Amino acid sequence: MEIFSNGDKSMNTSGLKIPLIYTVSKINALNWHVVLFLLNTKYWNYEDAIEYAKIVIGDIPEHDPVLIELLLLLSEEVKHGELVRQFIAELANDVDELEQKHSFDKTLFLLLSWLYDNKDSYKNPFDMLTLAYLDFGYPEEIKKLSHPYSLTENEAIIVYQDWEQYLQDEAVRWGK
Repeated sequence: MEIFSNGDKSMNTSGLKIPLIYTVSKINALNWHVVLFLLNTKYWNYEDAIEYAKIVIGDIPEHDPVLIELLLLLSEEVKHGELVRQFIAELANDVDELEQKHSFDKTLFLLLSWLYDNKDSYKNPFDMLTLAYLDFGYPEEIKKLSHPYSLTENEAIIVYQDWEQYLQDEAVRWGK
């Protein structure tokens, strides 16, 4: 599934970084397809992917040779990133097709969780929601969270309630 493999088409116009520890604590059954997407959109950097590989290797009884090669990269190779992306793409290809399809939803949930948990860090968190809506190709499930205009206090309350409801619903599916 090629939906997340093109690193040249970033969907992260806000330039957000989502910390590895936050991702691991939020997403149940994180997979290499999601990791590739996070790399390609620059929500993660190459070092995050390597750190995730270090976490994963302890949980796998039989180590995938590609995973071992990824972990053996020299720091200069990690900074350059081409080999990291290549190994992650290879690992992502092993993710079953159904899980690949869920990668988009998991990542959207992750991003909206991060934005919600850090909403006080933004002058206008609703602008960030609108950027996410645009970056993710106008997903129907978050359409009502996107408002390219200023909200009244009552409208903001309703959007916060809708946002919380979305996160609660998606946490049942993808969260820990």
